[in-house]
Amino acid sequence: MRNKFGAKKVTIDNIKFDSKAEAKKYQELKLLLRAKKIKNLNLQPKFKILDSAIYECNFTKNNKTKISDLYYTPDFAYTTLDNKIIIIEVKGVKTEAYQIRKKMFLNLMKSYEVSEFHEIVKNDIKIYKV
Repeated sequence: MRNKFGAKKVTIDNIKFDSKAEAKKYQELKLLLRAKKIKNLNLQPKFKILDSAIYECNFTKNNKTKISDLYYTPDFAYTTLDNKIIIIEVKGVKTEAYQIRKKMFLNLMKSYEVSEFHEIVKNDIKIYKV
């Protein structure tokens, strides 16, 4: 089955990935984990990038509305042997929503003690460092 951007979903180890590229990256990271070259591999870790808030408004009975927390969920996170946290995002298409969340996350990388953010788009890798 393909998603709206034409990527074919793939299942490996009973885990569903949104694309072949994401599944391939998982297999690479799994090999590094088995070889003890990385540790603490996490799939789709969740990072809060914006707190919820209550606003006054004119369209509810109590004149208040709540905006929920906003999260960024990259594809992978792992720790290097020298304890650096690396985030990996595999993309076929960089949507506007993704671009906004990425910018917000990059702004908060230090507070999450993340050392590097790797963005992989069609075999092009961009690395952002703190």
